[in-house]
Amino acid sequence: MTTLTLTRPYPPVASEVRAALAARERLLPFCQWVNPRFELAPHLEAAARELEAVERGDNDRLMILMPPRHGKSELVSRRFPPWLMGRDPSCRIQALALRAPTTISA
Repeated sequence: MTTLTLTRPYPPVASEVRAALAARERLLPFCQWVNPRFELAPHLEAAARELEAVERGDNDRLMILMPPRHGKSELVSRRFPPWLMGRDPSCRIQALALRAPTTISA
């Protein structure tokens, strides 16, 4: 019979639980939890703070203007809506695009 001896009580599991709890509370940890290759940058931290203020109800309007390829779409369009809906399933989100096609063919 083989016995298994653990030297530490499941350290990877504890860190995964901490990461999941942080992802539930804050937007940037959520982005890193969903996409481990997501890189933090000061401009994304500032945008995330403002998006979290929108979620709390501190801001009712927000415009985020950044140059192309700076992570704006990843943060605002791809990560913020699921994070927000996870925190408040009854919320309603409307997504608009400047250059969207007028007709969509299926």
